[in-house]
Amino acid sequence: MMKDRKISVLHLRDSPWVDGPGRTILETGARIDSVKYKYSIGAFCKRGEQDHPFINAGKDLKLNVIRLEESHGLDATVLFHVMRLIDRESIDIIHTHEVRSDVIGLLAGKLSGVPVMTTLHGWIENSLKDRLFTRLDKRVLRFFDHVIVVSEKIKSQALDCGVRQDKVTVLHNALALENYSRNKEDRTFRREIGVADQTILVGNIGRLSPEKGQADFIRAARTVLERHQDARFLLVGTGDDKPRLEELVQRIGLNGKVMFLGYRQDMAQIYNGLDLVVQSSFTEGMPNVVLEALAMEVPVIATNVGGTAEAIIHNETGVLVQSGKPEEIAGVVLKYVHKKSEFMRMVERGKIYVSTKFCINERTRKLSKLYDFVYSAREKRRRQFASDLSHE
Repeated sequence: MMKDRKISVLHLRDSPWVDGPGRTILETGARIDSVKYKYSIGAFCKRGEQDHPFINAGKDLKLNVIRLEESHGLDATVLFHVMRLIDRESIDIIHTHEVRSDVIGLLAGKLSGVPVMTTLHGWIENSLKDRLFTRLDKRVLRFFDHVIVVSEKIKSQALDCGVRQDKVTVLHNALALENYSRNKEDRTFRREIGVADQTILVGNIGRLSPEKGQADFIRAARTVLERHQDARFLLVGTGDDKPRLEELVQRIGLNGKVMFLGYRQDMAQIYNGLDLVVQSSFTEGMPNVVLEALAMEVPVIATNVGGTAEAIIHNETGVLVQSGKPEEIAGVVLKYVHKKSEFMRMVERGKIYVSTKFCINERTRKLSKLYDFVYSAREKRRRQFASDLSHE
């Protein structure tokens, strides 16, 4: 690696939300060695859009976030924006994160002669469009210079897509642990929503989308409330599934018992107020929510999907249930009501487990080594090409 030049890495990010993958990108940028690496983020956004949580969060961290404006989701001009950015910023590595950024980043990289990496966070297939994009993503995976996956489960899927074993690395999502410290005296959030201290408060945190299984969370709430009235259930997040979920709440008579809080940035205060976190998903990569909950000493009930079992060890660091089984979720919530001490012992072990296995500083160190490896391979190819030309 050249000692007098930084390795310039361009991340491409399609989603506007500061979700698990978004936080990982931002926290990595805040920690990576700025002497060795120039870390830039190209964020897709609608032309003229100002309210973009991901871009705003990146700016707050003083990161080099560049707006890639487009008129609509299939605007082909964004490819040319990326290629100009590659030239302007002297990009050495492109790092993509979602299906659309995968395709655009891969095309731009191949046309510009720049190596391209991707991080697979998992695929969503709620609609025909999602399924078509997923199929396309799986077909192009083998053409990436390196593929990072956030769980062993996704690694097996990448290998099934034809990616070579030596081109796949597991890097779990990770947390900036210093940002997660429970304040047991903080009742700000409970006061805000009018919930008494003794009331069991159960949260489901994430995008409101069919693959997140929030309808099962609501059905589980109904079962719990039939047997234990002093409980409330929260959905923290926004998404296209909100109208359907609100209609379900109204139809089964849970208005006031199940609350929709929308997108929130005061997550520390919310975790301080929660008794339980439920992940009800049908599919996951490596869910940051369960890591955050354990770091904040909130017991977790989670469906055994994707890489969840790599963080939630059943009855050790949390409780795993089958997806699509709201009665199982309800049963575990009711068990918490009567055997809270068992769950608190699990969360003590879970906090230790997260702090040792899912630290953002260690993840950033490993990612930096991957950047070095990909960059060195690129320089080796360049030298070989130059040598071949000189001998012609």
